Amino acid sequence: MQNSLKTELSRLEEEQVRSNIERIISSYRHVWDIYTELLQNSADAILEQFGEENIESGFIKLEIDTSQHQLSITDNGIGILEDEMSKILVTGKSLKRQNNKGKFGFMGYGFTFVAFQSEYLRIESIKNNKKATKTYKDLYKFVYSNEDIPNSEEENNGNNQVVDVNEENGTKITLKFPVDFPNECVKEALAATFRIAEQKTLIQAVLRTRSVVGLLDSVFGSGKSFKFELYVNNKAVELPTGYLTTREIVKEVLKNDNMIYSRQDYEPIIKATETIPRNPRDQARKAILIEEKIDEVKIGERNPLTARFYIAATSKSHINTYNEKLKSTGEDYQIEHGLWLAICGMPTGICLDAFEHSNYLPYTVVVDILDKSLRNDLDAGRKGISDYRTKQIVKKAFELLKDRNFIKYRRYVVGGGDTRISDPFYDPKQELREKLEEKEFIESNLNFRYFPPVEEQEVVILFTEFIQGYFILNRSFSVSNPN
Repeated sequence: MQNSLKTELSRLEEEQVRSNIERIISSYRHVWDIYTELLQNSADAILEQFGEENIESGFIKLEIDTSQHQLSITDNGIGILEDEMSKILVTGKSLKRQNNKGKFGFMGYGFTFVAFQSEYLRIESIKNNKKATKTYKDLYKFVYSNEDIPNSEEENNGNNQVVDVNEENGTKITLKFPVDFPNECVKEALAATFRIAEQKTLIQAVLRTRSVVGLLDSVFGSGKSFKFELYVNNKAVELPTGYLTTREIVKEVLKNDNMIYSRQDYEPIIKATETIPRNPRDQARKAILIEEKIDEVKIGERNPLTARFYIAATSKSHINTYNEKLKSTGEDYQIEHGLWLAICGMPTGICLDAFEHSNYLPYTVVVDILDKSLRNDLDAGRKGISDYRTKQIVKKAFELLKDRNFIKYRRYVVGGGDTRISDPFYDPKQELREKLEEKEFIESNLNFRYFPPVEEQEVVILFTEFIQGYFILNRSFSVSNPN
């Protein structure tokens, strides 16, 4: 039988193909990339089968065997025809782009990245009552051992690759990766990919902040998602779908939801405490977390993007406490403050601004760009987008932080910190005005006449005056009463 995969690839020089695939694999630098690519393909298949309005009819099951470096992913999506199975392996070839389908994946690199690291790949799929199977062994050797492109097992055996069935559409992909990979960097990346699955809290956090499992729709109201099951080493791992929000993290750390507010619920507290003295006012305004969800935000002018924002302000200490649970495997993953990108509801794990200009800015901002056009800005490996779009998004995020009073209210966030010089938003004149509003001028013989003192330096000045007055008074008393 004809080697269909080789036919698809033969349009390019073999060495060029080999080099291109190796570059694609090296461009994916996160240990969770294999999971995220497979999951987004399954999610797109579900959307094509059921539509967004019926996404809850979709189902994805991810099974991971960490010791064998093996995994399988099963979905009840649209399915793949037999003559399409080789095409999805070809670098840069995207059936979703070709058919103008797909919400999450589009570039045509993801499955190439996954498949050509494998020593075993089996695709089983049903579409329109046709069941097809394609099995490849040692695809990784084409790239890393300069071997020829292998036939599928079905092509070698001359088996009928398509049979008629009376079953629902769906796909199961099974993969096994070499434990002893010939490339050192890829070997360590694969080992880490399976290590993170061994730690329950870690794999939960990764999938809910870096993959389509963490759909932002759960944050912004609809809450609709596909059903998801995760099994690690034959044991079920409970993992709710939906983005892992800062609110959820803080509640997990503190084991309660006291002093956790939406901005809309927090502002009445601000108004109700406007007339009380500064110290009790500050105490009454304390918050563990303040958050807000903002829809229909326009970014840019010429070709504006439509976005929605999730903003949360809380102490970094709560985030660090949560991160302690994730360190047992030693992998380079942690929850961090910053501005994070999502596209069409799917978190990408791309940090657009880490807020490094101030170590004390206690904000997590997730921007969900709803325009599919932004996918064209993504590079292979999903490491970033264009500087032009990044600057536009960062600018809008800072505008929202100021306009929605998150900068103003930061002083009341417990552990939010007094950033002063390191804070680009610190306004010394405004700070002085607010403090003067709390003071009253009292005519007296003292040099210090504005009460109450609130700064340490003011207390020292007043204390010094009292001490000086005491000694003057004591000296006068001694002179007038020598005995």
